[in-house]
Amino acid sequence: MNDLYGHHEGDRLIKGFACVLENISNDRIFAGRYGGDEFIIIVHGWRFRKI
Repeated sequence: MNDLYGHHEGDRLIKGFACVLENISNDRIFAGRYGGDEFIIIVHGWRFRKI
């Protein structure tokens, strides 16, 4: 996305994705840009289980 449309459009995409995640998760999920091309998702109260 960044290479094709630039960082401004990449930011808009990540912000939109973060809003969708936060809306469907009752504020249990936080998503945002971590670096130039990286983003992070934090899920509150999530427990890791081996499958």
